[in-house]
Amino acid sequence: MSTAVVAKQRTPVRPARILLHTFLIVTALAWLAPLLWAVFAALRPYSETSNRGYVSWPHKLSFEERAAFIEHLSVKHGLTDREIPSMVLVEHNQVRYVGD
Repeated sequence: MSTAVVAKQRTPVRPARILLHTFLIVTALAWLAPLLWAVFAALRPYSETSNRGYVSWPHKLSFEERAAFIEHLSVKHGLTDREIPSMVLVEHNQVRYVGD
């Protein structure tokens, strides 16, 4: 009995496949860019954003202002973490508590 191993032939990479993968990668990055930009902008301090604008490189990234805002809502209005997202309003690029 012979045990001949048949080598699997690889199909050559066609230009259409390269073009397809390039298109898919570019489309995925274009779709993710606004989400990543929103996270990036959310981590910047408001004072730096107001002085330098949204399209500038930050000096500091942190959650300090977001934590202070949540603490303010918890202390002043007695809200829990679950209630806060439904009570926050964004108006004229300012985040406000609906009850203020």
